[in-house]
Amino acid sequence: MKFVLVIFVTLITGCVFGQDTKTFVKKIACSENAPFTGYRLSITYNEQDNAQKELGFLDEIQLTDNSKLKLIGQLLSFTKDKSLSCRKVTSYVFGSEGCRGFPDTVKRYSITIEALFLINKLCWPKSMEAYSCSPVLYDTLEKRVINNDPKAISCFVKEYKKWYKECKKLGRISKEFPFNTGRYVWFGGRKYVKPEDNPALFN
Repeated sequence: MKFVLVIFVTLITGCVFGQDTKTFVKKIACSENAPFTGYRLSITYNEQDNAQKELGFLDEIQLTDNSKLKLIGQLLSFTKDKSLSCRKVTSYVFGSEGCRGFPDTVKRYSITIEALFLINKLCWPKSMEAYSCSPVLYDTLEKRVINNDPKAISCFVKEYKKWYKECKKLGRISKEFPFNTGRYVWFGGRKYVKPEDNPALFN
């Protein structure tokens, strides 16, 4: 098992973007300095002077649920994209929960997986370490990583799309992490933990 700790210094702390903030997602080709040749998803927003600013891959951001739902809809539009991300597979540490790492044979992941990973970051920024600390998907039935299996990944995507429709009906995003309960899960990810059982995950 390969376990890489990457601790991020928050670049945007306590910054709240209002409902009317114009945020959008786009796919861009990576520079030659990237770990791999490929693409990445970029989330940008317009500042008050209309200047566009890109959010860092894992900057801590605070958005209204309405703004999050708009971004999630855009991110889900990339879930049929089989092209590879230029980012390398890494275990991201956000707090003190501890990440379970990933197999050292897994080096890359697709734009589809990056989109799902960013959705997790938008909705559960302080509990990702427990639920999905690395962009690696796993088949619990066949006991294998599925980063290179588009058919299996598409089954997992369906879970996200179903959840998204439910969130739109409610007009909000619940604190409960609804994934990691079926055949396909985030590698090493835990099932949902109730706030009263672990308050630190929801602070």
